[in-house]
Amino acid sequence: MRIAFLFNYPLADNTPWKQHLIRTLRDRHELLVLFGKTRLIDHARAYLRRRKEEDVRDAARPVASAEARRRTVAVLKELRVPVRRVRSLNDPDCEKILNEFKPDFVVTALDHLLARRIINAVPMVLNVHYGVLPEIKGWNATEWSLLVAGRLTVSLQRVVWPVDCGEIYLTRAVEVLPSDDLASLREKCQSVALQLYLEFFRDPEACIRAALPGSAGKTYYVMNRQLKQQVIDLIRAGRFSSGEARRPSPSEKSAGK
Repeated sequence: MRIAFLFNYPLADNTPWKQHLIRTLRDRHELLVLFGKTRLIDHARAYLRRRKEEDVRDAARPVASAEARRRTVAVLKELRVPVRRVRSLNDPDCEKILNEFKPDFVVTALDHLLARRIINAVPMVLNVHYGVLPEIKGWNATEWSLLVAGRLTVSLQRVVWPVDCGEIYLTRAVEVLPSDDLASLREKCQSVALQLYLEFFRDPEACIRAALPGSAGKTYYVMNRQLKQQVIDLIRAGRFSSGEARRPSPSEKSAGK
């Protein structure tokens, strides 16, 4: 099986779940990683945007371990996984590389929408959504899920247009504790994302057969500081449940679990 990965910011990406996923898949599959937003100005803009979005009274986070700080490109070099860089993953250069590689699946972890032309160039594009689907679509899905739905889940979905309306293959609930903050919840979501991808690639056909529709729900946009602070205060007050029971996987259904 051929799997392509679309990421951004090669100078900054150090996300452990991506590295673990690629380590696990590389022995059984042919992999290719494409990085977009490769210019220094892209990294600077992302940093400033994130500073603005995270300007709320959240708890301080511990310093990441040396392993967690290791850049993804260094891990890819060690694993001998091919890496290509383009100015933007929506550029024709990206489409050309994908057409040459001919992936069966494309895994995305991006901070922007993927052009329809790129989506249509490959058989299937996958993404994990850190929010309750199909109810909560769009930006700041974790915060909106907690504020609107009162719970948090992570789903593996197919990338289509309109955004977050593709089939839902797997879903897991995320426990929200009073000791959590938005950073720790993101780490929890990333851990679940790894689990979902590993389960999907163990038996893609079964997951695709068991898919649920994702067209219902509403699209939400960037949450303002006041509402985000309200979510943080509610987390600390212990106002959120751990979510609904997770969807059984196709293998569990077949085993009658």
